[in-house]
Amino acid sequence: MNPADPRSELFRSSWPLYDVVIGANYMFHREIAAEVGRVVAGFSGCGGYAVLDLGCGNARSLVAALHDNPPAQYVGVDVSRPALDEAAVLLSGLPQVRLIEQDMLAYAEALAAQGEKFDLIHSSFAMHHQDATDKARLFQAMAGVLAPGGSVLLVDVVRGPGQSRERYLESYLRVVEQEWRMLSADQMRELREHVTDRKSTRLNSSHMSESRMPSSA
Repeated sequence: MNPADPRSELFRSSWPLYDVVIGANYMFHREIAAEVGRVVAGFSGCGGYAVLDLGCGNARSLVAALHDNPPAQYVGVDVSRPALDEAAVLLSGLPQVRLIEQDMLAYAEALAAQGEKFDLIHSSFAMHHQDATDKARLFQAMAGVLAPGGSVLLVDVVRGPGQSRERYLESYLRVVEQEWRMLSADQMRELREHVTDRKSTRLNSSHMSESRMPSSA
């Protein structure tokens, strides 16, 4: 997603909203972090390994695992400066950390063109913002930067078989409104606008393609 894209506004200016969602574990970040930790632990004792985190946010899903098994290099890419500032604090103490405020697709393609390689590529609740064409480009870029024997960890929302985007949105928002009690009325409205793309439509006449998945992330 391009930082100028209005859909990135939630991440650039409203990171506290997403931080509440993470802190309350509404999207099962704790369980995801535990599973990710098992994968990262597999790199222990294998010498230095390099991590590329696309749409890293504040890196909370990876931070415990990375401190338990420090990589030789961590590169995190996100469009949200507040999130990256948090990541800098959470990742302090690791040997080498680079935090890049940029569109993850553009950065991944640049890394591939430069020939950089990473042993672990991680992306959590970020790829659904890409349309089908950009998703294909991102997968191609990830293939270009993945080191031999490396791993890709992709966490995201998906529709069920045969489920329409509209039906998925309805069920998703129903869960949000019934269970996400820690959000204020303003945060709930902002989240609903983000999920349904209403704010984006007002700011930009182009609409999300059918392939884009909704999420608070």
